[in-house]
Amino acid sequence: MPRFPRKEADFERLVNDLIGGLTKLAKDFPSPPVQVARLQELLADFRKRTVAAHEADAVAKAAHTAKDKVQRELVEATKADLEYAGALTRLEPLKLLELGWRPKRTRHSRHMVQPPGQVLNVTVASRGMDWVVLEWHAPADAGKVAFYVIQRRPHGKDADWESVGSATEPRFLLKNQPLGVRYEFQVFAENQLGAGTPGNVVMVAL
Repeated sequence: MPRFPRKEADFERLVNDLIGGLTKLAKDFPSPPVQVARLQELLADFRKRTVAAHEADAVAKAAHTAKDKVQRELVEATKADLEYAGALTRLEPLKLLELGWRPKRTRHSRHMVQPPGQVLNVTVASRGMDWVVLEWHAPADAGKVAFYVIQRRPHGKDADWESVGSATEPRFLLKNQPLGVRYEFQVFAENQLGAGTPGNVVMVAL
C-alpha cells in the first residue's frame, strides 16, 4: 500500500483525484463513508485556510525581522551604556550590580567582586547575667565585607541556625539572652555577591 502523502501539495492532489474518481465511478463506489460533497466542502475550507496561514506566516516573518532589527539595536545600546558605566566604576565595581551587570574580575578588583571569605577566631570576649559579647577577626581573603551576621541555636540539638543580629564591625553585643540555656553561636560575613563560610562555633551558657 502506498504511503499517505506528507507534503501539502501531494495531499491536495490526492484529494482532488479522490473526488474526481468517486464522481466518475459513482456506480462502483455508491456509498463512501464521506460523501463527495463533504470532501469538496472540506477541500475548499482547507485551501482557504492554507492561503490565510501563508499570509499569516508572511506577516509573522516580517514581524520577526522587525523585532530582530530592534533587538540588535537594543543590544548595541545596552553594551554602550554598560561600557560607559564600567569606565566610571573602575574603583567601585560593585555598583555595576545595581545595573544588573556582574563586574569583571581583574587582578586589582578581585577582592571586590566575590563573596567574603571565612570569619576567623570567633571568641566570647565577655559576658554578664543575660548578655554576651562576641568578637572575631575579619576574613583574610576573598571579597570585601559589607556586614556580619550573627546566628545561634540550642547546643546539642539538630536545629536550624537563627539570625540574632548583624554588625559592620567584628564585635557584637547580644542582650536579653535566655538564662539557663546553652547556645551555640556562629558568625559569617556577607556582601552583595553572597555570604562567606561561617567561622568556628562557640558555646555560651548564661
